[in-house]
Amino acid sequence: MLTAAVHHRIPTARVGTGTVLRRLAPYENSNRVPLVIVDHIVPELEAGAAPRPPEAPATLQPLLEAVGYGMQPARYPWLRPGAVRVLSEAARDAGAAQEGGRTPRTSTPSG
Repeated sequence: MLTAAVHHRIPTARVGTGTVLRRLAPYENSNRVPLVIVDHIVPELEAGAAPRPPEAPATLQPLLEAVGYGMQPARYPWLRPGAVRVLSEAARDAGAAQEGGRTPRTSTPSG
């Protein structure tokens, strides 16, 4: 899907990635990384987002490093500070969104 979107500029959209991320077990499952990428850069069809070719935002690399740390913390201990930062920002954003009366869509692996 991403290859066709990027190389042929075919609009894409995602459906249900948050649910799959929450249910994917164990957390260390290797399918988590490509799913996080799709969840982060492809617009959500159910939210009414227009399908479009994906572009990687600056937030993708820190998010993937946080997921990598969460999947294998003993192997990548140097990723911990970035993971803490990503999760702290997501928690702050979620709190601000709840105060505003809407449900947030965080960029964390939990969807």
